[in-house]
Amino acid sequence: MCVSEHLCMTKTPGCYIGHLAPLWFSEELLQHVIRRVHMLQDYLEKPLILENVTYMLEIPSSPMSQTEFFQRLVEATGCGILLDVTNVFINAANHAFDARQFVAHMPLSHLVQVHIAGGYQRGGWYVDGHSELVPPDIFSLFEYLVSLCQVKSVIFEHDAHFPPIADLLQQMDRARAIVRRQQRNDMPNECVSS
Repeated sequence: MCVSEHLCMTKTPGCYIGHLAPLWFSEELLQHVIRRVHMLQDYLEKPLILENVTYMLEIPSSPMSQTEFFQRLVEATGCGILLDVTNVFINAANHAFDARQFVAHMPLSHLVQVHIAGGYQRGGWYVDGHSELVPPDIFSLFEYLVSLCQVKSVIFEHDAHFPPIADLLQQMDRARAIVRRQQRNDMPNECVSS
């Protein structure tokens, strides 16, 4: 059994945000999260799996990158990573960074699960709607991830505007084919991370 949570904040002192909000990637917050992850893992008696989130507004002037934050968090706690490939793609498109570089710098040796989904555009922004079929660009990023490490578990997220079941099954078959190609190429058990 796995226990996962989003790496984000949902409240500040005296204010419930009501949405998954990004963190300010600072040393002080990293140490706070490390303490909280240790506390929760001690209680659960198993590693926690943490997921990257989408964000409309990036907290400015973070002293470290999100990937460095994840790397140091994993190193300090041994927690796992739930990499939401769609969230990486959407954030990269909305905030103009290289999605492949982000994926390559995540601590992939601790990858436990992958999420993929389809979203939509509104007003020039990509939105993680879990409401459309997975587009080719997100499958391409997923295939890149698979080229870097062994992927054992993939979850498709689809919560609204359901297409015919045959379309959903076709997408699952596409993901399976990508993962099987990886297995045939005898990828090492350890993920490659830079």
